[in-house]
Amino acid sequence: MDYQDNALRIELAAPFFLQEGALSFRYRIEGFMSEWSVWNREPLVSFPILPSGGYRVYLQARNALGQTSRILTYDFRVKPPYWQQSWFYLLGALGLIGLGAGLLAIRTLALQRAKNRLEYKVMLKTQEIATQKQQLEVALEEIAKKIGTLPAASGMPAEFRKPSCPLKPNCSPSYPIIASFTNPATW
Repeated sequence: MDYQDNALRIELAAPFFLQEGALSFRYRIEGFMSEWSVWNREPLVSFPILPSGGYRVYLQARNALGQTSRILTYDFRVKPPYWQQSWFYLLGALGLIGLGAGLLAIRTLALQRAKNRLEYKVMLKTQEIATQKQQLEVALEEIAKKIGTLPAASGMPAEFRKPSCPLKPNCSPSYPIIASFTNPATW
């Protein structure tokens, strides 16, 4: 029986025709109750809710003379609800795996986009630095040309007209001379 139909109702009857109202019954449901019920004249047995699982019902009748019938058995099974079945567990596990994979894919995509944005910014800055370097090199060449065209009579030492390491501090052989002119303490 299906889980939603898990209520059990048994109507008992016995083929004793002598004082039918004096018939009494007892029952036991293996898997639900361990002991026999007390003898009862009520021919209707009802269990509103049975958990899922397999059961065996034992039934016995007794007449007014105290004679008992043979024990009858009836086997039945209450199926588990869908949320307790293996296919549901498998589907749930697959759903969780799919959810995890989806979240991982979204996170990976976000990280890839952030990486691409950062690489683009680095490329722009690298181009900007390369352009600035090129402009500085051109300006340095122009300064070197202008220094080289100055007349010797202008009083400028030859070292300054052709610098060995342009625009680098402390590298000219005449650095001490320049330092003495630029230091007010030596005036």
